Amino acid sequence: MRSFEEVFFTYVAVFLIGWYVFVHLPKKNKKKKEEEAEKAKEEESKKQREGMLNGLAAGDVIMTSGGVSGIVKEKGDDYIILTVDEKKEVAIKVFLSAVANVVKKAQDK
Repeated sequence: MRSFEEVFFTYVAVFLIGWYVFVHLPKKNKKKKEEEAEKAKEEESKKQREGMLNGLAAGDVIMTSGGVSGIVKEKGDDYIILTVDEKKEVAIKVFLSAVANVVKKAQDK
């Protein structure tokens, strides 16, 4: 017959192995899949934003991250000239990184 210590350590070892296989590994795999999905979602969002910024053209109505809206007058490499008030001919220079979204494309007018 086995001693109490042998039986006890056997049960503890089986319990720890079972916990690792049935609890820890599934959590680890789930976390890894969630991180991969999040990374893919961020990459897709980045591609959509790059497409939006590359598609900007004169006449588009945009909204900046600061809440300023206006019509794109000219587009440079890393900036746009935004007409805020056509009657008073007020235009501002805005970095492309400040563009939040395109409200209306030029051909939609």
